[in-house]
Amino acid sequence: MYTAGQPEGAVKEYLDWILSDAGQCIIQEKGYAPVRAVSCG
Repeated sequence: MYTAGQPEGAVKEYLDWILSDAGQCIIQEKGYAPVRAVSCG
């Protein structure tokens, strides 16, 4: 994803969540490659 400058507010919160372990596990479960290695339970 791209933003015009540093993300702020709700956009920053959303991107932070996507990059969190929980967000990366959802991405992995859907068949996409996570940004980093993540251990999902």
